[in-house]
Amino acid sequence: MGITEIIFDNQDIEYPNVCFNYVLFNPVKDKLVKRPEDWEFSSFLDLMDYRKGNLINRDRIQELGLNITSYT
Repeated sequence: MGITEIIFDNQDIEYPNVCFNYVLFNPVKDKLVKRPEDWEFSSFLDLMDYRKGNLINRDRIQELGLNITSYT
């Protein structure tokens, strides 16, 4: 009860991306905001160039192969 099992073909690549997207889209999932860009505390704003902050390291994100994959 309360445990989610996720099965990956390549855990080293897929799991970090799942976590990355969870952090970006959790405020939408939990209905705190309607769109990820509405959550002012999110690095999503920097990723999408809506804000010129320093919360993200684009080189590291690219190095890890992370991608924004969903709004769910």
